[in-house]
Amino acid sequence: MDQSALQRFVDEAMIRNVIARYADIATRADYESFHSPWTDDGEFVIGEAPKGHHATGPADTVALFRELRAG
Repeated sequence: MDQSALQRFVDEAMIRNVIARYADIATRADYESFHSPWTDDGEFVIGEAPKGHHATGPADTVALFRELRAG
């Protein structure tokens, strides 16, 4: 396996890990951990404007997640 193929494999494994962690955290409504997958400039977008929801960064993302879970 050449270096670029190995790097693609590692990158894919890291992405899958983040997705699995996010799904577990969201399913359990673990608000304390929900911020962990998000960077300061990470965006959480659900739907499209004007009826969609958008948050940027961990704090805003957790707040939006709480709001959406509360219904």
